[in-house]
This record gives sequence, structure tokens and C-alpha cells, in this order.
Amino acid sequence: MRKLAVKVNSFWVGIGLEDARISWNTIPLGSLHLVIRYTSKYGGNLELYTRDDHVKRYALKILNLYYGGDAKIEMENLLLPKGILGEILEALKRIPKGRVASYSWLGSNIGVNPRIAGKLLGENPFPLLYPCHRVVRKDGSIGGYSYGIKAKKEILEREGVRFKGLKVYREYFINMNL
Repeated sequence: MRKLAVKVNSFWVGIGLEDARISWNTIPLGSLHLVIRYTSKYGGNLELYTRDDHVKRYALKILNLYYGGDAKIEMENLLLPKGILGEILEALKRIPKGRVASYSWLGSNIGVNPRIAGKLLGENPFPLLYPCHRVVRKDGSIGGYSYGIKAKKEILEREGVRFKGLKVYREYFINMNL
């Protein structure tokens, strides 16, 4: 596996590449130092990637998602996880932009305890594309995020979700019962 740092505008995106397929990515980060920090769990050396190809185009699409935009991703270029993590990713696709769901909702959709669902979200290899940032606590509290709650709140706000402090207003939930 190659571990890449791709510069897009003033941001860096970490990307894993296996057999020409993307196996993971970071959210856009403000410095190369942060890419190093958030990609250390993948081991290996980080390469600065400068080619203008499908990897760079993918990084630009991730940046567009980061700013609340839309992006058409060629799914055949991704190396998607299987098993329970794959099920979680599929459930995340059902949370529309501008809305949130609770950990309880996510857990009930895949048949696991909400705490297990939350822990599995921390293993999401494709944040933004599979929107784990749209999952919050059922009381509206923001919950955790691998890149920090400040980043999670900013991404949600760019998608149109509104907060009172660190709590999401109830009208943004896709299912208010869970």
C-alpha cells in the first residue's frame, strides 16, 4: 500500500492507494504535519503526490464534500471494507446532507449496540464520502469525531445543520424517535 499526501488548493488530503484503488482518505487538513499525524495508523512512509490523475481528482472531490458540496465518485476506484464496517458505511449513505441521525438509529439499522456503532465509525476509511460526521448523540450532543468535534461541527454547519452550542436542533434529525 502507498500512503500519499495530495495537495489540493491550500489543503492536504491523505490517501491510501492499493493496486491503483483508493483504500482510505482523510478529510482535507490544513498542514502536511496533520496528514502525517492522522495517517500514522496506516504505517509506512508518506509520499508527496504530485501527479494529476484520478487520485488528484478524487482529492479535489473530497475537498468539495468538505465544503458542503456534492461529488460524483467512481466507486469502482475504491477498495471498500466488507462485513459490519461495510454495513455501517451503507447505512451512513441514507443520512442526507443537512440532516443527522443518532448512534441509536445507526445501531438499530445494522443490529448492534449504539456504542459499538460509534466505535466502528472511528474506523471509517472514507470520511465525508461515507458521512460519519452526520451521526450524533440522541440528545443532539455532537458526539465524537476522529478529526475533532470542531471539525465535525464546521462540516455539519457547511451542510446546513444548525446548533445551539454543541447540540443539534431536533428538526435536523432524520428520525426523532431514535
